[in-house]
Amino acid sequence: MSFPDNNTENAVGVEVTTSTLRAVCIGADGAIVDAHAAPLIRGNDVLPQIVGFINELRSKFGTFDRIGITFPGLIHRDSRRIAFSSYFPDLHGIDVLGELEAKTRLKVLIENDANAAGFGEFSFGAGRDSRNMFYVTLGTGVPAGTNLGTNLNLSLIHI
Repeated sequence: MSFPDNNTENAVGVEVTTSTLRAVCIGADGAIVDAHAAPLIRGNDVLPQIVGFINELRSKFGTFDRIGITFPGLIHRDSRRIAFSSYFPDLHGIDVLGELEAKTRLKVLIENDANAAGFGEFSFGAGRDSRNMFYVTLGTGVPAGTNLGTNLNLSLIHI
């Protein structure tokens, strides 16, 4: 995981949880420009809800050409798919990136929610200016990750 090459525009990130879609828009200077949230309705197809939310973000945040989206679950990088998510089993094996890119015409990056949180903490939070960091989230599972140097170790530990 790394920052976009283009630092001239806002960066947009979305967190997909079991009940909410949350987004933040960060300016080129790293400051939060705006935030937005909407309920996620369980039992309905998730991808159309995410696409609709992204369209809301366009009108709220303005122009952007890429977006990062986090999901609770294991992400298979080579296949661009969610390998496993107990919360969103209907997304297993689906090319989530391909579908979202086709429907939104944005460059999409998906990441495990704990890895993204650890990277954010390393880049903007308590880990800023640290050389190495170990990060653990406590929720329904206990995922952990490490930052070694500027590289996020993507080997997910899930206890």
